[in-house]
Amino acid sequence: MKKAQILFVLLVLNSIVFCQQNFGITIDGGMSKVSSSLVFNNSTWDVKFLPSGNAGIFYTKILGKKSIIGTELLFMQIESKILTEMDIIGPNETIIGHASSNLTENLSYIGIPLYYGFRFKGITLQIGLQGSIFLKGTAKSKNHATLNGEEQYNENIYDDLAFAFYDFGPKASFLYKITDKLLVTASYYYGIKNIGKENFLDDINKIQQVTLGLKYIIINK
Repeated sequence: MKKAQILFVLLVLNSIVFCQQNFGITIDGGMSKVSSSLVFNNSTWDVKFLPSGNAGIFYTKILGKKSIIGTELLFMQIESKILTEMDIIGPNETIIGHASSNLTENLSYIGIPLYYGFRFKGITLQIGLQGSIFLKGTAKSKNHATLNGEEQYNENIYDDLAFAFYDFGPKASFLYKITDKLLVTASYYYGIKNIGKENFLDDINKIQQVTLGLKYIIINK
């Protein structure tokens, strides 16, 4: 019985080791945002998608005719915009002015998705989990205020935003084979971790990203 179990394990390992493998480069672009849960009285708070993208390398192992497993190593650039409008309240709860802000955030990550895929002819559907390590965050805000009839303008640059060290969440992709080496991809990622630092206005920040791109196979063996 033990010999049979050992033989079965060896056969499985052999099939994995010697099945077809692909290695290549991937690049994509699309839209992303970092959601915010903040709500203030007498104000509106709107988070917008901005252009973003990823680039890196990928590895896939083909298991039989219809299944694959794989991973990627990605440099991710996440962009987001927050538009704020707020009334300025003076004595006796009267409105004495208005303020607006346009904040653009730029976050850099190293992402490592792990996925399982189902193949059907030239189409592959992939689903998996992606973990990401935070590298750096910057932001720029443009502010305008009208107070008692006087207008004020200013800009601020933030070079070192504080976000959580890592992020993770599900990622789904659709791949279409153009040639033996080139594939078109469409992906959606949703971060389920709050990447905002604790105790900062109780804000909850989560990443969303949708992209279109290409994969090019360098090694196919």
